[in-house]
Amino acid sequence: MLLASFLAIPKFIIWEFFILGIFYCLFFIILNLQRTNHSKHRKFLKGVAFGLCLISLGLGFLRMSLVPPDAKQSDRSVLHQGEIPQGFFENIKTKMREVINTNLPNPQSAILSGILLGDKASFSKDWKQKLSNTGTSHIVAVSGMNIVMLSSILVILGVALGLYRTQALWFSLIFIWLFIALIGFQVSAIRAGVMGSVLIICQILGRKGASFRALVLAVMVMLVVEPSLLKNSLSFQLSVLATLGLIQLSSVINKKIKSEAFSATVAAQIFTLPLLIYSFNSFSLVGLPVNLLVVPLISVVMVLGITFLIGGLLSTTLGVILAWPVGVLLSFIVWVIDIFSKIPFAVLRF
Repeated sequence: MLLASFLAIPKFIIWEFFILGIFYCLFFIILNLQRTNHSKHRKFLKGVAFGLCLISLGLGFLRMSLVPPDAKQSDRSVLHQGEIPQGFFENIKTKMREVINTNLPNPQSAILSGILLGDKASFSKDWKQKLSNTGTSHIVAVSGMNIVMLSSILVILGVALGLYRTQALWFSLIFIWLFIALIGFQVSAIRAGVMGSVLIICQILGRKGASFRALVLAVMVMLVVEPSLLKNSLSFQLSVLATLGLIQLSSVINKKIKSEAFSATVAAQIFTLPLLIYSFNSFSLVGLPVNLLVVPLISVVMVLGITFLIGGLLSTTLGVILAWPVGVLLSFIVWVIDIFSKIPFAVLRF
């Protein structure tokens, strides 16, 4: 899939993937029908899985080869072309924007709109620069990292309410997809939801160690649907790297620090840092301390923000009351970003 994003793959190679995939599937299915040994059954499953992977790769290569090389990203996005009609959802989002802008000042309202609705138009040029200088641009987006951290706090909340951990995980999974539906099934939100759901489902099944393989499978499926993501979507690349950091490094750090929020923040920062430096030709010297102060609050802001939005849609008075707690957290985030962005030589540029 990486090659298909950057190079033109000959058609005969693409068809070889299909032929080999079908051959492997048929071969191991026939082999399994002839033998009943359990070990042979396991080999059968691996063989069929491998064959399906080859077919999926062939499909992804074929899809990529059909996209004109000079097409714009908006034209290349299959998910964008096939989005759910936005009439109903767009009306809901418009009302949400009104609730946020009526009850919160700017830039607090802009940050909450970015975190929950994926809106970035409300930010002034000055504030976009502040977010860039402090390495916090990622917080104002519906990313895989934010979804995973939201799920973590929802699990803690569910357990605190008396649910078993498995029940709390299901509660977290359902809540996340209700949230994604609430903001209109945005493409970036769906991708983030898929990656977050992978980790939750692995925990529900008691297969936390299989999270990496499940993430690879989820990424492969998304690339089959939209191969251009790997090359053209920075948000997708950062979401994958952040989620990978949470899987591979977060638990290692957590054993020494004993803080899930701190561990998740540092792990995600380490894994996404090389891509951020490459993409923006800069490195924020204050990025790590700012993220350590801000990122653990994002999941709380998301929970309080969603509660505030629902309350604001139901009642103007309820919206005013519920805006206060989320407004306090957002004011602290604004203060931290503003202070650190003013530090001289906060950014190294290459």
